[in-house]
Amino acid sequence: SFNPFPPHQESYLSLANSLISSQSDLQNQSRLMEAFSLLTPPSLPLDSKRTSKITFRKNLEQFLPFVKATIWRHIPFCRMYAFYFIVRLVIM
Repeated sequence: SFNPFPPHQESYLSLANSLISSQSDLQNQSRLMEAFSLLTPPSLPLDSKRTSKITFRKNLEQFLPFVKATIWRHIPFCRMYAFYFIVRLVIM
């Protein structure tokens, strides 16, 4: 069966690492790493199964307020928009 997630997963990981490394403040880097580990823990397969999508969406609901409250204003808009676009690809 067709699985659209592996290419997007690679883009997602690349962008997440880019966002983390773009933070000059080590505390913000740490917070962002923690946020991404909550969003996509190793136990969560990014596949097209309904249960994976539901879990990802629940994690996303926790991730967004965390990021917004701590470092949102420090991330360049274009990078956050690109991240949002990839997240939409993963959960659709």
